[in-house]
Amino acid sequence: MTVFQNYIIEISADNVRYTTIADYSQDGSVPHITDGANTSDIAFIPADYNITRKLYIRIRNCRNDQGYGGSIKEISYSYFVTENG
Repeated sequence: MTVFQNYIIEISADNVRYTTIADYSQDGSVPHITDGANTSDIAFIPADYNITRKLYIRIRNCRNDQGYGGSIKEISYSYFVTENG
């Protein structure tokens, strides 16, 4: 997934309990981005988060007081079937 601006990316298996997998505000002293200049590729394996069927992705603004929340530029998803199903 390619994201940019002031993002918090969270994933969930049930659309109730979310886990943060990326938070732009946790990258140290970060500027408030309004032009998409901080494009980042976020990769994760759903099974590592006990997600085996449905996958919910939520993007939030890490700088609620200033607008210009996170944006998703691209999402790609690969699904691999093992010998055991």
